[in-house]
Amino acid sequence: MVYPRGEIVHQNLSAEYTDVPQLLSTLRSNGFAGTVEIQAGDKKGAFFIVSGKIINAAVGGEHNSPAVVGEEAVEELLVLSTQANAVLNIYRLIAKQVEFAASMLQSEIVFNGLSTDFVRLDRFIKKLTNEKHTGYIEIFTKENQRVAVLSLIEGETVDLQVHQDSGELSFFEQKLIPSFLEEISKQGVMFNVYRTPAPSPAKEGAKEAEEGAVVQADQQQAKEPEENGGRTPAQDDRQKDEAVQANDRNEFVAAIQGVFLKIEKFVNGFSEKGGFQRAFKRACVEKSDSYPFLDPFEGQFDYQGGKIRLDSQVAAEEFAVGVADCLNLTLTYLQKELPKNIALPQGLKGDIESSFKRYQEIVRDSGIPSVVPPTLR
Repeated sequence: MVYPRGEIVHQNLSAEYTDVPQLLSTLRSNGFAGTVEIQAGDKKGAFFIVSGKIINAAVGGEHNSPAVVGEEAVEELLVLSTQANAVLNIYRLIAKQVEFAASMLQSEIVFNGLSTDFVRLDRFIKKLTNEKHTGYIEIFTKENQRVAVLSLIEGETVDLQVHQDSGELSFFEQKLIPSFLEEISKQGVMFNVYRTPAPSPAKEGAKEAEEGAVVQADQQQAKEPEENGGRTPAQDDRQKDEAVQANDRNEFVAAIQGVFLKIEKFVNGFSEKGGFQRAFKRACVEKSDSYPFLDPFEGQFDYQGGKIRLDSQVAAEEFAVGVADCLNLTLTYLQKELPKNIALPQGLKGDIESSFKRYQEIVRDSGIPSVVPPTLR
């Protein structure tokens, strides 16, 4: 299980000589905030306490997600504490950290299997900071051995748990976290990103009120044309324009998707399968500062399994310029990987340039004279 530990109050207490219910009662009267861990064999769990009250509990394996949470976990922990080999650890945290730790038990995965070969970890964490992300990052070696877990609350790094070869956990002070992350990034790692949704009731209420106001406004607008005997000519014209724009956009995305498939098929014939995907993802990361929709964390654009997924909020012109610049860089990367006697077929070059014909002027005005690099033409 993954959660911040905080300041050590007691460590490795023998459960055999500790009355756990009485301990919890004492912590309640003291208004304690933190966690009480109980471990026996390969089973481990924790009470999450705020103002002396248990707000959640979890029991699971040493290195796995919790199998049991809530009231059932409370009962199981009390039983676990009666085992002869059980030990207790008590950690003090501020209330906000405990609430976050408890909410992590219901975290959802956002990105799975990201690699520092394509995504710079420091830039990714900076992006999470700017987004005020709440959740955690699991970091693994390329052999899938867990290295560390970095916890964030509203974009701030609050805890780094490092897994030692012995199986023990060590905790890094905040000032040491950047240097550790820099070192493991040089070695090359994989990482998963989790989001922990924990909106306060007040925010939820505000959001519901806001959504309610929007719905009421939409309903009111829907009534107005009916009162006037139907849709107005201006509304009809706007609807037609939007339909034409949507159709043009869809046709362009389909054309780019077709070009990607052709390039992918060509590259796979002369190099390791997946070469285009790797080069393209690397280029997306490199260009994400200029074109935010290319950032994998934004979730607005993806190319997987021969299919392009593009968020409706991304304008066709923005997509055209961004993907042209990214594809230009991708082809530059691929040129270095392909055998020296292999050249991009003239027909494929023509297909690439033709696919951008509709937005050719916009692409050129952005500083990209041709999508295919001059060295490949």
